[in-house]
Amino acid sequence: MMSYLNQSFRAGLSLLAFMCLSLLLFAATAQAQQPTLPALPATCDYTSEPANISLTAQNIPAGFSTIYLLVNMTSGLIVQTNQTAPVFNGVSRGLYYAVPAHYSGSLNNASAGKLISDVYSTDQCLTYGSSLALKVCSPTCDYAAAPASVTFTAQSVPVGVNTSYVLVNTATNLIAQVSNTASFAAVPLGDYAITSVHYTGGPASGSLTALSVGNSLYDVTTQQANCLSVSNTLYIKVCNSPVAITGPLDGTTMATLNPVISGTATPGSSVTVTAPNGQSCVTTASTPGGTWTCSGITFPAGPTSVTATDGITTAVSNFTVASPPSLTVTGPVNVTTTTTPTISGTATPGSTVAITDPSGTTLCTTTASPSGTFACALTIPLPGGPNTLTVTASGPGGSISQPITFTAIVPCTTPSIGGVTSFTGNPLCSVSNAGAVTLSGQTGTVVKWQTSTNGGISWTDIAGTAGLTSYGFVNAANNQQFRAVVNSGNPAGGDTCVDANSTTITTTTSSVACTVDCNVLPSVIVK
Repeated sequence: MMSYLNQSFRAGLSLLAFMCLSLLLFAATAQAQQPTLPALPATCDYTSEPANISLTAQNIPAGFSTIYLLVNMTSGLIVQTNQTAPVFNGVSRGLYYAVPAHYSGSLNNASAGKLISDVYSTDQCLTYGSSLALKVCSPTCDYAAAPASVTFTAQSVPVGVNTSYVLVNTATNLIAQVSNTASFAAVPLGDYAITSVHYTGGPASGSLTALSVGNSLYDVTTQQANCLSVSNTLYIKVCNSPVAITGPLDGTTMATLNPVISGTATPGSSVTVTAPNGQSCVTTASTPGGTWTCSGITFPAGPTSVTATDGITTAVSNFTVASPPSLTVTGPVNVTTTTTPTISGTATPGSTVAITDPSGTTLCTTTASPSGTFACALTIPLPGGPNTLTVTASGPGGSISQPITFTAIVPCTTPSIGGVTSFTGNPLCSVSNAGAVTLSGQTGTVVKWQTSTNGGISWTDIAGTAGLTSYGFVNAANNQQFRAVVNSGNPAGGDTCVDANSTTITTTTSSVACTVDCNVLPSVIVK
């Protein structure tokens, strides 16, 4: 992100000279100038950490040295400095402001770890440009549920001085809690900064009386002379995303025994779902919104419940699983029938019965009678041949029975007849041979020719033989078999017929059937 320090050096060179002269006149009692604290940023300038901040400075006064400071807006501690440009890399989440410091002579304490109020010029000539507020955010929840108990480890705590630990709400940049120990209890939902403040004196002498809830820590650390230093700052996010079940919702009725359990929790947290009969699953709230799902659990019909927990919070949903309707099919099942058969059977009284084909087209719907019977005549004719049909029953609340699938066989208009194969070339030469098998007397078109070498136990399709009434073979084996597969249907016209196989011919081979080449040149004997 590119931001701009668009505020000009307000007073110009003449004002800078005047201020330097004034500071010199009051050098014995003057306090170091401090930047004007900007308004709190309303939104995040950077949505992840660490952030690389690159800004642009304008109207830099000539004749003076300039250094760019990144200051912790909560504690007043300088975080980074840059002698050449307002660029700061690897910045962790928090509230900051960037400010240019223009000075003459030497600048002291303008380094990371020092308070901005400790910075001064040896020439007493120092002024700050306009400050720019910056907010670096992080979506990560450090504490999954509010209220939280928070502990803090301070670094570089000096000895022999008083130390107070401060919790600051970064939404207001005001003190939320002050503690004598590095622990804070009952921290509510929100984003916070934690640091330790080191000072001389004590409450009895009125030291740091402004270090109290509702006040600005920045004002305390940068304006009270007996505040010696502050430690590192820890920024935390306390979330309030207790685990919740969004489905099945409490009090609802589910139409399936296997509903998907869904809900929300703190993003990234692990959720354990438990159900009746010892069933459970573990899932993760993996989306930025903390949603999670769990499937594969089977619930009994009737009132039931499911529990989800993230280890900190727990949610329960009580719901009802509707019993699926009963269903049986009595006919016609796996038998020859008409093109528009009536499917009959039994089902739960009042349930809706539907018959569909493999494409999902509904062929018929009806309602089971009060006695639990149904009869449904198909409204779309079935093609000839075997037809796979599926019957389901739907009950109140949308519960669905287990589907029943069966085959209804519709005779084709002209049944297929395989015909007769013939071959007159047996026996064949066992060394090399060729021949042709011929088909006759068939009804229908040849779908393919097939061959078998294990006595007809299994058959192998011969490629490229569709439509051929004669098949020519080469080098057939002894006892190799051939047959044709014929079908008389017209699928394009909705007339599907069952394949029919022709009769089988078997080839035999023998070495006796092989011809002998007797064209032998006579031999010669010489002396």
